[in-house]
Amino acid sequence: RRARKPMFVRQLVNQDFRQRRSTRPSLTQDTAPTCGRCRAYTEPQCAMARPKSEIEDDFDEHDLQQLQSLLDQVPEPLQPLDVSAVDGFLCGLLLQPEEIRATDWLPCITDIEARPLSLDFDARPLHALIQRRRRQLQRAIAQRMWFDPWVFELEEAASPSECVLPWAAGFAAAMDRFPGLMRSGDPGILEPLALIYLHFDAQDLEDADDLRQVIDT
Repeated sequence: RRARKPMFVRQLVNQDFRQRRSTRPSLTQDTAPTCGRCRAYTEPQCAMARPKSEIEDDFDEHDLQQLQSLLDQVPEPLQPLDVSAVDGFLCGLLLQPEEIRATDWLPCITDIEARPLSLDFDARPLHALIQRRRRQLQRAIAQRMWFDPWVFELEEAASPSECVLPWAAGFAAAMDRFPGLMRSGDPGILEPLALIYLHFDAQDLEDADDLRQVIDT
């Protein structure tokens, strides 16, 4: 069956990003993305065996801090994604059946409604970091390799779904903005999509009957 585009996504992520901009945790060693299973596949490779371009695209904690800082500098009233949502958005972007031009998707990073930046804001450092992560994810997806998603631990009382939700919201924002994958009619995408959308409240999936059916099973 064909997956329909959830119409709630724009409103949901709009609210989520607005709240998280003032409450997101700092990126410390305790909140850095961790995934032992993914790291086992991505880190053991000797740097000497990797192309220089791949090594240059690696992200460390300082890079993550810098990226979040640059996102925080985007002037209001624009509502930029945070680093976790950026990561989910880029994954959703790279899974599209046709390549999306950077001029079409970069504005979605600095504002959930893709409103243009002011002319006096220098977005080049921000765009350079985002493109680095895009290239890193693109290689991992093309080579079917494990990678560490930028998912962070929140307060102790937070559930796993609450920790994953910002990443999932970014992914859903990409699906909403660029619906090529959702409109492909490929029944094989429903189950993988359901594993992401199950982190949303069921009532928010009213316009995605096919996904709800898979999630419920």
